[in-house]
Amino acid sequence: MDLGVIITSVIFISLVSLPFLIINRQRKKKENQLLQSLKDAANKHQCTLTKLELCGNYAIGMDETKDFVFFKNKSDLKEHVHFINLALVESCEMTNTERKIKTIDNAYQVIDQLYLSFVYRAGNGSNIQWVFYHADSHMQLNGELQSIEKWLKLIKERLKSKGQ
Repeated sequence: MDLGVIITSVIFISLVSLPFLIINRQRKKKENQLLQSLKDAANKHQCTLTKLELCGNYAIGMDETKDFVFFKNKSDLKEHVHFINLALVESCEMTNTERKIKTIDNAYQVIDQLYLSFVYRAGNGSNIQWVFYHADSHMQLNGELQSIEKWLKLIKERLKSKGQ
């Protein structure tokens, strides 16, 4: 084979794969920043995240010894991490708001929002909602439903184990 063809092929393959490598590196950098901001917030509250998950636009973590849960959503206008002390929480529920889309042949239920709702015990503050998915900011679900169900189960187990 001719050396010129080999060099041209290597250059062409490099040019074609370069954008994918750059995009992947930028995505990893943003994910690391999201996780680091969650870990930094936990450290400020003398917590260590023993369970941690990154899913699409958010990161969520839990300190199982101190019963704190931390949440950071990239699409929040405010650049801060939300946290909650489970000792102050009475219950946690998943809220799934749907809307109906009608076509000529059928009607479909489409998930519009997914969020966790925390209900505080009396006198400990107002209720909180953490948005895991919102159709206005994301075109389709990308593991958010499974993630929110997993975290709901984890949180409910923590609340139940503490007799809450």
